Amino acid sequence: MKTMQWMVMLVGASLAPLSASAWGPQGHQAVGAIADELIKGSAAEFQVKAILGSVSLQQAAVWADCAKGVTSSDDLNFTYHSNNTAFPECAVYDTPQWKAAFEQFVKDNWKQCGTAHDGEKCHHQYHYADISSRRDHYAAGEVGANTHDIVHSINAAIDVLQDKPAPPPFVIHDKREALLLLTHYLGDIHQPLHVEAVYLSAKGKVVDPDAIGYHAANDTQGGNAIVDGSEKLHHEWDAIPSELDVGGSGFDNLVARARTVSDTPGAMAGWSATWATHTIDAGHVAFTGLRYTAKPPHAGKPQWAVTGTHAAAYKSHAQDLKERQLSEAGARLADVLKAIWPDGP
Repeated sequence: MKTMQWMVMLVGASLAPLSASAWGPQGHQAVGAIADELIKGSAAEFQVKAILGSVSLQQAAVWADCAKGVTSSDDLNFTYHSNNTAFPECAVYDTPQWKAAFEQFVKDNWKQCGTAHDGEKCHHQYHYADISSRRDHYAAGEVGANTHDIVHSINAAIDVLQDKPAPPPFVIHDKREALLLLTHYLGDIHQPLHVEAVYLSAKGKVVDPDAIGYHAANDTQGGNAIVDGSEKLHHEWDAIPSELDVGGSGFDNLVARARTVSDTPGAMAGWSATWATHTIDAGHVAFTGLRYTAKPPHAGKPQWAVTGTHAAAYKSHAQDLKERQLSEAGARLADVLKAIWPDGP
């Protein structure tokens, strides 16, 4: 739910973070940093520091992608491969203690929910849903929704932070791990191609999987099977303009915009589904005006070429949507933390 700035060590170790990080590390760090600002002086800030110690939400936001550096050749032994040159955002976790934490998390969230796409293990699948672009909301039972998608991942992390057990298939060891995951997943659910996907025929026509049934030949893997020249469409949506990076010229505006985001209505247990619906509605922009043509299969998997992404209107809408989604993600992360740990009377 999918990727972009998300080589070279063991191929599996170095490619895993590249193929599944919503927004890329810069976008995730921006979401965490916005929340760092919005919880200052609150009970939530106190609890976050008690749980994470010196690790900020900005740093925590990349943990779940850094965990993709763990590989296993036998489903029994798991090894984390650091690569601080390719993934400098993960350097803060390059210690024996964090290495062990990565390996344990991945081992416990490996195959119990089956595999998807190109053999993705469970903890990869926690990052996204693939709801059809023909839908206008998120609902259980739709193609692309399941009990371990991004909506349920967020709720599982919240459960643990509220002293409840994580529901199967999730294995979340403690509040520290839950907070690390929640910080990342809040970014994921606001990246349009981590929630919404276009399904295509062999001729590049949009099809409705909820009407015709799911077929792997129609699955664009959240835009990872759609290429724009040498770049994947998913990756283009992961990228954010440099001015929106933490410390960039537009970052303070993101924080200011986040302070104006409305509260999510209803009980917290339903918030993640509401956010997914908002992302689907807003995310239609990501597929508006695009045209697709079939390409020869890659590694036995279908793929398509896309045109229309370089039109001025498309670029402008993409920029606006990225700013909106990043600010809303940071605001909602702060809102969740404040709801879990409210200020006293």
